[in-house]
Amino acid sequence: MTELYQPRSSRLRFARALRLGFALAGLLLVVGVAGAALWRAQRWSTHPVSVPVSQPARLPEPPGAARVVAADPNQPQPRPATERVVADRVVAKRVVAEIDQSSTEPAAPRPPRAQPSAATLFAQALALRAEGKVDAAIAVHLRLQRLFPAARETRLSFALAGRLLLERRSSAQALAQFNQYLARPGDVAEEALVGRATALGNLGRSAAEAAAWREVLAHNPESIYAVHAKKRLSALAEKPTLTPEPRR
Repeated sequence: MTELYQPRSSRLRFARALRLGFALAGLLLVVGVAGAALWRAQRWSTHPVSVPVSQPARLPEPPGAARVVAADPNQPQPRPATERVVADRVVAKRVVAEIDQSSTEPAAPRPPRAQPSAATLFAQALALRAEGKVDAAIAVHLRLQRLFPAARETRLSFALAGRLLLERRSSAQALAQFNQYLARPGDVAEEALVGRATALGNLGRSAAEAAAWREVLAHNPESIYAVHAKKRLSALAEKPTLTPEPRR
């Protein structure tokens, strides 16, 4: 009871001391918190901390949408349109210059084509004659004579071309072919004599025709042409007079 009922002055002093202790403790707490905050601020300013940035969520692409691919820095990037246009113009100018230069240069001489042989031309003429292409066969014969004048096929070609020219009613040209062959007669001399006489008859040269038919009979009186030669000589003899051939 004595402790409980102490004097009022002593109780007041104890309460004041207790309030002062609490105030000091609170002040120390506030100072500590403020010092810690200042120290942390100074550390962040001198040593910044990298904070990972969260990537935004990718939305699903709609179907059919064009996919955008990030450009690879290691791959060459397309040139701008202006640079491409300039480059194309430069290339075009170079191409035009090369074309102009090539057009001014003399063309390289073409290698001569291989000439067909005399035997090839002769066989070609016979094949054309068998196909009924008389004009083409005549042309090949004339080419053979022009390219190979000394060939054996050419000598025979004179007689064959003369027969073809008679079929085309070209008697003057046929006569020239037969005369060319008879200048150096060969295996078909009799046929060439008959052709020569026929060409002279077509040209109306009666005296020369009669002399040609007599030459046929003299060459071989028993030939298959002998009967025709005799008939033709009889027809010519019935004429009033035969026009003599002019001397050459």
